[in-house]
Amino acid sequence: MRLLYGSEWSDREKRGELSDPLARFLILWSPATEAARLQEPVPAQPCAFVHFRFVEEERVPVLYVYELQLAPQVHRLGLGRYLDSVCCSIARAAGMAGVCLTCFKHNNAALKFYSSQGYTEAPHSPGACAQLAQAKLKIISGQETKEKHLVEDEENYIILCKLWDEEAVDRLKEYAEESVQELLESIIAAQNSDDGVSGTEGEYEEGTEESGDDEDIENDTEEIEFNSA
Repeated sequence: MRLLYGSEWSDREKRGELSDPLARFLILWSPATEAARLQEPVPAQPCAFVHFRFVEEERVPVLYVYELQLAPQVHRLGLGRYLDSVCCSIARAAGMAGVCLTCFKHNNAALKFYSSQGYTEAPHSPGACAQLAQAKLKIISGQETKEKHLVEDEENYIILCKLWDEEAVDRLKEYAEESVQELLESIIAAQNSDDGVSGTEGEYEEGTEESGDDEDIENDTEEIEFNSA
């Protein structure tokens, strides 16, 4: 787990997450070993766990997976799929709209695993919002956006979700639209400032064009660890 976080790892923060009063856990213990079958006193060891919480994600009630970790000796046994299915069952039983999690962009094995389990990038994930904002900004400006005003996703994680409530999907899309509009207004204001445009012109309104000169507007592999950022 520590390797995935790199320089961002913090023992204190991780311990704080795990000891939070809202934290809930699923823990799998190792099956009987050969030594145990020989009646030797060998204590059982945890081999996989899930840290999850019941939260509201932008006004949508979800089960949020903070960590899903497997020990190396239990890789390729289907435990990742099993734990994910248990999380989904718990979420449904608790009346949640779905399951959400965050995953590092560089954790390709985990991204592939979650995709195979039906997860998709959430509408309000930083990358999805950046793409939507860039597309809208290009429509507004009527040309390629100036390089320094490109909308970039600077986060190192992706928010994934598996939702079974269509209203919840719509709410997350609405939240993403609101966030994108705020971002566009700040970008356009910065462009106008750079171009020497004063006043209140340049406010974004979807489906319209600005007046004036358009040119002035702008995880199941050998080393897999299923983590949430």
